Amino acid sequence: MNTEPHKEPHKENILALCDVIRETSYAIYKYLRSGHREQIYENALAHRLSKWGSLLSSNGNFAFTMKMARC
Repeated sequence: MNTEPHKEPHKENILALCDVIRETSYAIYKYLRSGHREQIYENALAHRLSKWGSLLSSNGNFAFTMKMARC
């Protein structure tokens, strides 16, 4: 009998994506500081993530796709 807990297949990829978004958001905040409209931060995040290689829409509904390297 297998006693290992069931792992979700893409949980590590999702957590890695969350880390990238969180770190990028914080870097934008450190660069711009406070006092801007929310749309400024959203556009900055969209721009930096598009440079990183993610695809997203800039209408406030973010849809990310990642191409992960297979080992």
